[in-house]
Amino acid sequence: MSFLKSRKFKIGAYGAAVTAVLLLIAIAVNYVAVLLTERKNAFIDLTAEKAFELSADARKVFEEIPDPVRVTVLAKRETFESLNPYCAQVVYILDQATMENDAITVRFVDPLENPEVAASFPGAQCSQGDLVVENLDSGRFYEIGFADLFFFSSSGTSITGSKAEAVIASRLMSMTSGEEYDIAFTTGHNEDEVSSFKDLLTLNNYTISTVSATGVIEPETMCVIIVSPKVDFSGEEIQQLERFMRNDGEYGKSILYFASIEQPDLPNLSAFLSNYGIAVRQEVVGETNNNYTFGESNYYALSLYLEEVYSAKALSAGLACISPYTRPVEQLFADSSNVRTAPLMSFSPSALAIDLIDSSKYRSGSDGDLFSAVVAEQYEYIHGVGEKNSKLAVFGTSYFINDSMLSTESLGNAEYMVGVMGQLAPNETSVEIAPKSILGGYMSITNRTAVILGIVFVAAVPLVVIALGVYVYLRRRNK
Repeated sequence: MSFLKSRKFKIGAYGAAVTAVLLLIAIAVNYVAVLLTERKNAFIDLTAEKAFELSADARKVFEEIPDPVRVTVLAKRETFESLNPYCAQVVYILDQATMENDAITVRFVDPLENPEVAASFPGAQCSQGDLVVENLDSGRFYEIGFADLFFFSSSGTSITGSKAEAVIASRLMSMTSGEEYDIAFTTGHNEDEVSSFKDLLTLNNYTISTVSATGVIEPETMCVIIVSPKVDFSGEEIQQLERFMRNDGEYGKSILYFASIEQPDLPNLSAFLSNYGIAVRQEVVGETNNNYTFGESNYYALSLYLEEVYSAKALSAGLACISPYTRPVEQLFADSSNVRTAPLMSFSPSALAIDLIDSSKYRSGSDGDLFSAVVAEQYEYIHGVGEKNSKLAVFGTSYFINDSMLSTESLGNAEYMVGVMGQLAPNETSVEIAPKSILGGYMSITNRTAVILGIVFVAAVPLVVIALGVYVYLRRRNK
């Protein structure tokens, strides 16, 4: 017992305790190093928007892919990854997809060195840097162009944001889903071209088609979209729209209409809208409070959400919408016969509605009735079945879906429109698009670096700790 109380024992015990603590720390660090070694191209995300962190939507898509799918990246991994940080993000997303679900595999193949790979995808361009997603059971495949993964500057020379997460998740889902969701854009009335909006719909697995002034709306069409026509619809076309909405009593259809300040008077189309309790006024909204504008233009006014269903995706992303050069959308009635209406978005009380003909005439938005979007539901209650309805959503500006509004990462216009389409044309394979910008930095740990770290922490650090412990013990014992 006297030995246990001796100075040498106490010193030795202290040294052993210190050594044990240091060893435990070394083991913990070693464990982290092993995880990094086993994880291909691990990242420490230092970007302001956590651009390398998977969203909950994308993670859920990856987890639920039922069929074996393979993503072929037409480039060597090192070559693709080193092009820029956005390409490194693409590689990281693919790595995460394979970790979330064993049914997902990824391979990197240089198409120039392996021409047989390109030949296995007949009809695909298979350009360097493209991705090909294929269902290994059915043989279906879809090529994702390199440019489809990113947002580019107006000059097209630099990448300004990434939509890779949504594109990859969407295409993986579409390869395992047999559902098709058809959207038809009207033509023949000098409508605006909205390529970015069509890209957004395609990204979310909608099939895009057109219906001409003399054409017929196909039965499988879920939603008809009318974008700022400058020529009025004929009486026959209006009747076709009305038949489309009723759908032989089955309803379940939708029309999405965007007005603009460039339009002339369109009496037939205006009468059609009024039957659904909606009118688009010959005014333009200007904002007098700069806190509710975007940029330096008073006509790029903030739209305020009035409900939580259509705006759910934008709200969850914490993003606001801008409605540039908007004609106020008037709610003519709330409920009449078999049609009910509800405003979707409004402008602030400091906004003004300025007459398009005489700018000296204006009215205030202080009453809260300056709406940028209104939705109408045509409904019918069927005994034993319940209510069936079709929807008509009207926006006061086609600028809401122009290239700039949809690609600006600080705005929620893209997210809002995905939410709107989710109500007008429900799509179970839709994936929210959330552009990301790599504003900060990222720390990339490649396989080679991870192996080196593993050797350091597995061998070198423990040996140093043990040697230090022995040295301390011997030094204190001899005192």
